[in-house]
Amino acid sequence: MNEEQLLLKNSTVGGQQNGLTAAQLMAVNDYIRERMKAMKVGWLTQEEKKQTIGQQADKLRQQLGTLQAQAPRPTSEVVVEISSEAEVSASFTINYFVGNAGWIPAYDVRAKGVGQPIELLMKAQVMNNTGEDWNKVDLSLSSGNPTLGGVMPTLNPWTLYVVQQYQLESISTRQRSRRYDDMPMAAPSTANGEALKLEERDAETTVWNTVATRTTTVEFIIEVPFTIPSDAIAHTVGVKTHSIPATFKHFATPKLDRDAFLYARTTGWEDLNLLSGEANVFFEGTFVGQSYLQLDVPKDTLDISLGRDKGVVVERVKRKSTNEKAIIGGKRTLLIGWDLTVRNTKGTAIDLEVRDQFPLSPQSEVEVKLEENGGAEVDQQKGFLTWNFRLEPKATKKLGFSYTVKHPKDLPVVVE
Repeated sequence: MNEEQLLLKNSTVGGQQNGLTAAQLMAVNDYIRERMKAMKVGWLTQEEKKQTIGQQADKLRQQLGTLQAQAPRPTSEVVVEISSEAEVSASFTINYFVGNAGWIPAYDVRAKGVGQPIELLMKAQVMNNTGEDWNKVDLSLSSGNPTLGGVMPTLNPWTLYVVQQYQLESISTRQRSRRYDDMPMAAPSTANGEALKLEERDAETTVWNTVATRTTTVEFIIEVPFTIPSDAIAHTVGVKTHSIPATFKHFATPKLDRDAFLYARTTGWEDLNLLSGEANVFFEGTFVGQSYLQLDVPKDTLDISLGRDKGVVVERVKRKSTNEKAIIGGKRTLLIGWDLTVRNTKGTAIDLEVRDQFPLSPQSEVEVKLEENGGAEVDQQKGFLTWNFRLEPKATKKLGFSYTVKHPKDLPVVVE
């Protein structure tokens, strides 16, 4: 038991028969207060030391990784056998595969303003840990990954087995153990009938680029010689800049967040041969944060978040006058309403989508009915309300909706 717990347990002084004077009580409280203060200061000091030690350990790990990358490595020998019908003078280019090298995509997304195209800079984080420095080499980035294999997997019959029931009271310890060990599993099988063994592996990312298109891969050739040392550190290489037409739209979900979010939406990105990756987002010359371009999903429109826009003010207020309670036939009916107010304080018009919801009832005893949708598009299956409209500069728009919840009076229900 540490000192803090000991002090807290002994903070109650005196007894049922004998009390303490005011001076004695103040003295005890002062002592406990000072000891607790000293302990907290000591704890903060130790936490600062731990943080400093952790930072030093991170630096040492980074230095260790760099030194390990520079350590001497076993060398290999390439043997080439040449057959020629005549004696000739020739030069040869040898291609070979080595591990510990690769690249992943990264992006800079810059939007100068609403109504202007998006500038998308594709970058490559290239890592070389082969033991050989690349000094002013002709660099080519390929989407091919020779470690994945090129054989298509084969589906085999998948059979479900029925587990027979046993009476537990008639099973000995040995029988009970065999029952669970020999229980058939619903699992795919290999060609020889053995169960497949599932292995958890790290995800591998293959990348595309936009210059040389092969039958199954795409390559991008860096035209300027590039130097990448064998230091196991990611080096940024600019690949290509694209100017993409885009439309801009604001989204607001006032039930969850009072801020509006600006998104740039673009189509036609499929022709750029891009790959999913992290992106630094800039809007009107200001860094607004990091995003992730999810490009491996089947959709036509690419949405890029440009962050919060404080120029659009959204409020959501409950209608106090419509919260009526009535009990009829043992059931209570509640009428809940919400008013939404959106104001555009910007000097330009905006396209805005506002989202809200009403509850759904999985129980027959609880009935929910949307009384007023306020002109929203209604998704009855999910209980979603969606408003899409254009809001002029300095303009205000009011929205609203209401719903009733009818439930037994003795059944507590959260209705808002």
